[in-house]
Amino acid sequence: MPVILGLDPSQKTGWAFYDTSVNLSAIKSGVLKISAVKGEFEGNAGQLGKALAKLIKEHGKPDFAVIEQAPRRPYGGDKQDDKNTVKFMGDEMPAQEGDEQGGSGPGLQGTLSTNQMAAALCAILGAYGIPFETMTDSKWRKHSYGFGKRAGWTRPDWKRHARAQCAQVRITATNDDMAEACWIAFAGKSCEKFRWMENQAAAGSQEFRMMKSGRAA
Repeated sequence: MPVILGLDPSQKTGWAFYDTSVNLSAIKSGVLKISAVKGEFEGNAGQLGKALAKLIKEHGKPDFAVIEQAPRRPYGGDKQDDKNTVKFMGDEMPAQEGDEQGGSGPGLQGTLSTNQMAAALCAILGAYGIPFETMTDSKWRKHSYGFGKRAGWTRPDWKRHARAQCAQVRITATNDDMAEACWIAFAGKSCEKFRWMENQAAAGSQEFRMMKSGRAA
């Protein structure tokens, strides 16, 4: 049966291998660790790509992968501060909280870092010929938890919930990154591309059985 790789891109990228033919508790998870350097987005992304390639070599090539979609606009983008700007694509833009942390915070720099990390993961998956999709956090949570949004919840609340859900079904996940990657992998079953792959595989199996039956007759 298909194996799905779930990835939660960041400087500490959580990963999880989900074999859809066995119990959820058998999910294998971990974290792709890199020696991140402040502001060195390209170098950090290069490290992450190398780490993913090593993971695939060690655990085998998954049939499908799902990645949490990187933000399309700066974290905290509703905040405006014309007196505090950063240079982006040649233009001055309002800086966001966390920019001074060089990519580890929730601001514009954090947004850039997360997007480059996600792109590095996509590039490696593409190089290995592994089909994949990206899912927004609300979409994969909707599939895995039954709800994608919860009034008043912040990022720490979502991470605690991921850990609690893992504990409930006896998934071993020793940190937040691993826990969320497990549920991202689980949500992969709902991806349109994955369902198409399963339908194609089922059709192929049926055709094979018909051909075998015809030869036997």
